[in-house]
Amino acid sequence: MAARFVLAAGTGVLSVLGGCAGGGAGASGYRLVSIETRATLSPTLNYGWFHAADENTADIYLTDLAPEVLTSPESLSGATGNIVHVRMLLRPLAGKTPIEPTALTASVVHVVLAGGQIGVYRGGGFMRPSGSTGEQTFGGSISGGSVQLGAATAGFVDRLGSAQLSTGFRAEKEPERVREIRGALAWALTVAPPVVYEAVGERPVGSETGGP
Repeated sequence: MAARFVLAAGTGVLSVLGGCAGGGAGASGYRLVSIETRATLSPTLNYGWFHAADENTADIYLTDLAPEVLTSPESLSGATGNIVHVRMLLRPLAGKTPIEPTALTASVVHVVLAGGQIGVYRGGGFMRPSGSTGEQTFGGSISGGSVQLGAATAGFVDRLGSAQLSTGFRAEKEPERVREIRGALAWALTVAPPVVYEAVGERPVGSETGGP
């Protein structure tokens, strides 16, 4: 069952209802909080998979979409849910790399699918890994993160603007699932055109959705 987003009246909170069991993997406490309005997006990302080229870099994929949805552009085009890609850029090491929330050690791409509309938030934060990328499961947390709408279809309504990001996560090494979610992510990034921003300010040019 795909997630459904609800803007709670008078609270500015985007609640997420529904979700599917993911075998213990996924995100824990994933939150995007608008810096401007404090609106919050907190999906239940209960699937998590990863691929690692070595001990210091890894690609983590989190979603609340059922695996069968990820393999079909037709299903994705009408789906409501989220796909998050976290790339660990380097493993923080005391004495060798910065160990503080303001350091950038991971990039983040968060795709929001909203029943035919797509918004893509991009940013990064400080990732503290837990475990080894050579194991079957790999986890960690992100703090001090921030994202901003980077691409969107014309009808997507951006309720977050610039947002703060925090989460914990656990992912499983499943190459086939990684291949499928990479394909879904590539499809979404192809469909949603980049947002053009004014020289001053953070809101997209044109409508509030970021479209023309």
